[in-house]
Amino acid sequence: MPLVCLTDFQAYAQDHLSKSTWDFIEGGADECFTRDDNIAAFKKIRLRPRYLRDVREVDTRTTIQGEEITAPICIAPTGFHCLVWPDGEMSTARAAQAAGICYITSTYASCTLEDIVATAPRGLKWFQLYVQSDRQLNKQVVQRAESLGFKALVITVDTPKTGNRRCDFRNELDLHMNLLLKDLRSPKERNSMPYFQMCPIDSSFCWNDLSWLQSITRLPIILKGILTKEDAELAVKHNVRGIIVSNHGGRQLDDVPASGEHGVEEVLNIIKNEFHTSMTLTGCRSVAEIHQDLVQFSRL
Repeated sequence: MPLVCLTDFQAYAQDHLSKSTWDFIEGGADECFTRDDNIAAFKKIRLRPRYLRDVREVDTRTTIQGEEITAPICIAPTGFHCLVWPDGEMSTARAAQAAGICYITSTYASCTLEDIVATAPRGLKWFQLYVQSDRQLNKQVVQRAESLGFKALVITVDTPKTGNRRCDFRNELDLHMNLLLKDLRSPKERNSMPYFQMCPIDSSFCWNDLSWLQSITRLPIILKGILTKEDAELAVKHNVRGIIVSNHGGRQLDDVPASGEHGVEEVLNIIKNEFHTSMTLTGCRSVAEIHQDLVQFSRL
C-alpha cells in the first residue's frame, strides 16, 4: 500500500522501528502535555480562502537569509539519524538537496559534517550548535562548519539541561553504546574506533556570551527556542539575524506554549504539494501574498 500522507509514514515507522527508538522519536518531556498541545494546535488552524483569482501559476519559492529555497519549509535539527537508517544524516541531506530546501544539521549528528557536505554538496545547509562548556571545542566546530560551506549558525537556547524524557528512562535507552558524536571529536579521534563522548552543555551561557560567538564566525546567528516577546526583543538588541520560535517539540520543558532518504524525500514532496495546494485554494500566487488574515484558529 502506498504511503500518501504524513500519518502513513508515522504508522509505518512505528511498525518497523524498535520500541525504544520509536519512543525516543515520538516521546516528549514529563507528562507530554506540550507535545500533545503542539499536535492539537495544528488541528485548530483553519484557512480563509479568497476565490476568483488567477492561480494558474503558483510560485512557492522564497528566500531565507538571502538564499533561495523552493518552499518555506526546512528540516529542523535532530540528532542520531543512524538510529533509523544506516546512512543517517547523509540520507537526510540528500533528500533536502533534492527538494531544494534548507537542512539544519544537529550537533548530535551521527555522521561527520564532512560526510554530510560531500554527499549533498549543492544543498543549503545550516549548522545547529548546543553550546558546550569547552569554548575551544565550540570554536573548532563552528569554524569547521563555516569552512565547509554551512550558511548559518543556529544556537539552541532552550536546553541548558536535557528534558525529563520518561520513556527513554523506562526503556533504558543507551545512546552511549550505539552512537558516535563525530563532530565533537578531534580529527584524529574521528578516524579511530567509535565511541560516544557527550560533552556537557554550557548551562551558564547567556545573552552577553553571544558577542563571543559573533567574534569567532562570520555566519549569521539564529536563535532556536525563543518563546517570549521579551527574548525576541533581546535577540534584536544583540544583533541576532533571526529566531526560530520553538518549544523543542515538547521534549524539553513540559507545560510551555505550543507552537531513509527516499522516505524523507517523499515526506518533503507531500508537504510541498500540500503547501502548493493550500496556496492555490486560498488564492495566493506567491509566498509574498500569504498574510495573517488568511488564517484563523478554531475554538474546537
